[in-house]
Amino acid sequence: MQDTIRVMIVDDERLAIEDLRTIVDWQALGFEIVATAFNGTQAFTKFLQLRPQVIITDIKMPFMDGIELIRRIREVDQQVLLLLLTAYEDFSYARCAIRQGITDYIIKSEITPQRMTELLQKLRVLVDEQRKKRTILTDTIVETFFALPMAPVTREAEEMLRRLFAFAVVEQTTPLMLNGGQEPLMERLPQAEIKQLLRMQSYPDMKFVAASPLSEQRTLLVLESSNNSAFYTYDCLNRSAIMLQGVLAQKSAAPITFYVAMRPMTAYDLRQFLQNNPEVFRRKYFKREKELILLERLPMPEAAAPAFDASRFAALLEQGDETAAAAFLKELYEAIIASGDYHCLLSVSREVYFLLLRTSQTLPERLLRPDLSAENNWRQWINAETICRWLTEKTGQLIARMNEKRENAYSRTVSDAIAFVHTHYARAELSLNDIADELHISVGHLCALFKQETGVTLKNYITDVRIEAAKRLLRTGHDKIYAVCTAVGYQSSQYFSQVFYKKVGMYPAEYRKGGRPEE
Repeated sequence: MQDTIRVMIVDDERLAIEDLRTIVDWQALGFEIVATAFNGTQAFTKFLQLRPQVIITDIKMPFMDGIELIRRIREVDQQVLLLLLTAYEDFSYARCAIRQGITDYIIKSEITPQRMTELLQKLRVLVDEQRKKRTILTDTIVETFFALPMAPVTREAEEMLRRLFAFAVVEQTTPLMLNGGQEPLMERLPQAEIKQLLRMQSYPDMKFVAASPLSEQRTLLVLESSNNSAFYTYDCLNRSAIMLQGVLAQKSAAPITFYVAMRPMTAYDLRQFLQNNPEVFRRKYFKREKELILLERLPMPEAAAPAFDASRFAALLEQGDETAAAAFLKELYEAIIASGDYHCLLSVSREVYFLLLRTSQTLPERLLRPDLSAENNWRQWINAETICRWLTEKTGQLIARMNEKRENAYSRTVSDAIAFVHTHYARAELSLNDIADELHISVGHLCALFKQETGVTLKNYITDVRIEAAKRLLRTGHDKIYAVCTAVGYQSSQYFSQVFYKKVGMYPAEYRKGGRPEE
């Protein structure tokens, strides 16, 4: 894809400007006329605003002639291409302009569509050569500057590196390997392809300067703003980063993270910041999906890193309480995110992962175990939020399999009794006779068989199921105690509170407020 070359035409005769506008198909040749001016003063102002790459100017004009315009432009920009319009009688002026550094000239009476086309094609080649040389030079300078801090720089490079630029870092994110293994073979984009994609984009109100690797996964994007305002520059950079996220997401299998600088800075400033704050690139593990990370905004931890209570989590798995286990993980990861502690995130996530793995391996082979393989799951290990969601999902699957194991361990009669209790525990009138009648067995035989296989009496089991259900409602709902009482099969809130206290060691109201004992 060729970039359109921006052109300004300067002539004090409107008809001459109109003739040049229509003599060739500028767009087809890869050019765009971005401005016209009727004198040198007006042209110089527009040049500073729009920075065209090619200027076609007459010599004799009021206020500021073409020779002075060329001289002043050359003081600002040595790269812009200048095409001089001249008449035979003004050719001596053309010689003076040549000394000022024009690219070429054309005699007005000799302008034809063919001659103009040839000139524009020649200018196209010159612009492309300039662009290629400048890009290679700048990319090389930036790459060497960040990779080899002690390497000497030329005066030309020093001038470039001391200028204010807008910076962004593009990273192909590496997942946290919960299983402690090697990173998966992701289809990452080669650095050369990322650089080319960045170079080919259009940046509103910004100019592409360079794209250079910082590491195997990170590429530095350097842009120059058309406005010196820090807020305006950040706004343009932010919009460009959002656009680039979409472009790169279509190309790379690896997740993409963007780090953007909040203000224009020099390459020296950026290098010093990255050297002093290498942990900035770990912040991706605490961000939301597609969120941009502000480079200079280093968060202060909101809380200390939490410890993982493995025994409590293992007990929740053993109890088969999926709701309580999910609440445990949610609370744990909220604390980890608040701390912003990368090492805590990694160590705790691996502890939870291996506890799930060990528990899963105790299941009989006939049961379908949760898939905990890195090969099929690493895409969910991108940050704290996705890891918590994945661990919660796998915990639910594991508890379901463990409950299935328990049910299959009992006789058909006891399994049916357990299922009946879980379905009808909310009925206040539920009795042992109801269960026995449903199973077509005597109450005495049912109670003896239930106690023999489960180790608890059927009456106590009904109470346990009701109290566990009450605990879930107290943890996750806002119903009044009386409503919870009736929802789990008790008619008297006073009696319910007494039974709850006997089983849990505190009253329902205390439990709801968070004064929960170790479960």
